[in-house]
Amino acid sequence: MLLLFVYVFWEWLMKYFLMIYILFVNLFCFACKGSASNSETLSTSPSSLSSESKPSSTIEVAEEASVSDDEEEADEELDFYDQASAVYGDLRSPPKTEDGERLLYLLLEEQEEGDKNICDNKNDFFVDRMYPQVYEVNDGESILELVCSVGLYNVTLQYFRYQTSDNAFSLIPLVFTRYITDENGEWVEIVDDYLYGRRLYDQEKGILRTFSKGISLGNCGWYASYQWNEHRLEFDLLEYRAKPDCSTPYIPPEEYPIVYQ
Repeated sequence: MLLLFVYVFWEWLMKYFLMIYILFVNLFCFACKGSASNSETLSTSPSSLSSESKPSSTIEVAEEASVSDDEEEADEELDFYDQASAVYGDLRSPPKTEDGERLLYLLLEEQEEGDKNICDNKNDFFVDRMYPQVYEVNDGESILELVCSVGLYNVTLQYFRYQTSDNAFSLIPLVFTRYITDENGEWVEIVDDYLYGRRLYDQEKGILRTFSKGISLGNCGWYASYQWNEHRLEFDLLEYRAKPDCSTPYIPPEEYPIVYQ
């Protein structure tokens, strides 16, 4: 009988003790939340803001502007080789555009007709979907850039004067002056239908610069810059530099020994 009484008392005690404990915990948590809320309200009230915390948004904007300026300055500090290498991926895989896709088929038709030498009469540009890029020089006339083939270090580029009028178009191949060495090691001027390497084109200034990389280290090759002539509608050679010796240390291509200037 005594055991039964102890058992019933124990059950009653545990039941109400648990209820009291839960009630106490809830009251304690409620009091803590209220205290935190009051503290947050006080800390964010206008009177409690310090002079340093008020202009935080202005500081953040100034910091973002400073970072943006630093990035622009860093881009300007890149030499030609770094800049040309940065856009080399687009040359190897030109972005697809609606005009580019249309021109791709027009170039193939021109090639099949056989009246123009387009990519040495090879259709790799069409098979590999090397979409042409177009740079406007004046109303109704543009420069069309076509990647004919992609090599390990360089691409082969062909350029045209591209004219449109009344839904008709015409393509006039452009040529480039460059230099090679003859059997005596002397520099000889030649005219080529193609450019080889990686290029940068400043459309605003009409200056086309190109670098043909000799080996993977990039410490040899040739560099040339051309200026678009608005009167003759062709590219004029501004300078030609070359560094055929690949055993010497790297120097920027635009600092190669001068062949023509």
